[in-house]
Amino acid sequence: MKSVGKTSRYLGVTLYRSTKKYEAFVKVNGRRVHLGMWRRERDAAVARDRGVLHFGLDARLNLSKPSRKLGAATPEELRHLARATEKKASNTSAYFGVSYDSRRRRWAAIICPGQQRKIQIAQFDDPRDAAFAYDRVARFLGVGKLNFPKKRLRPASIPEIRVLARRLLKERTTSNFRGVCWDRRTQRWHAQIHVRHKNHHLGFFDYEKDAAHAYDRAAKRLHGRKATLNFA
Repeated sequence: MKSVGKTSRYLGVTLYRSTKKYEAFVKVNGRRVHLGMWRRERDAAVARDRGVLHFGLDARLNLSKPSRKLGAATPEELRHLARATEKKASNTSAYFGVSYDSRRRRWAAIICPGQQRKIQIAQFDDPRDAAFAYDRVARFLGVGKLNFPKKRLRPASIPEIRVLARRLLKERTTSNFRGVCWDRRTQRWHAQIHVRHKNHHLGFFDYEKDAAHAYDRAAKRLHGRKATLNFA
């Protein structure tokens, strides 16, 4: 997850283009302290300011009035707030027949054919993919309002869409990095290293590259110059 150059007009805020989110951070005794990933640049700027107030740093605030009104906050509080804000924003969908499964952290395409109960078609990482799936099944069954009435989507049955969803999931959860795999239970990337015929758990990560870096650190520590790394 890389940022490129100066990506924000605010102090202590960096845009990560791969996720389109802003990281808020402060530096304390030369150490960078993470204060959460935020969708809105302004929210990240306020989070950074509240971190400055918490640590009592001699640093200029980005947005003094709103930051002082909200008050100082610990890094843990700010990271928790960032996750809660993201979850709240992610739980809504502008598409018909699409809802967010917070437990699996995926978007579900759901249809109600006639007077029958609701049927979950399949789950997807992207709400737009779920909306396309809903429309294709709705066209196949001849029911429901469409998200993309002008698009020429091929009608498909629920079993056909489920096959497609499984294929997309397999493509996403297969890692190209050494020592990294997808954990379906936690819906996160799992880093592990094999030493002396045993697998050693290195942690779960939201981002695949973070898991790959964790593997590299362990490999360097355990194997030294003989380590085979993901990143040279």
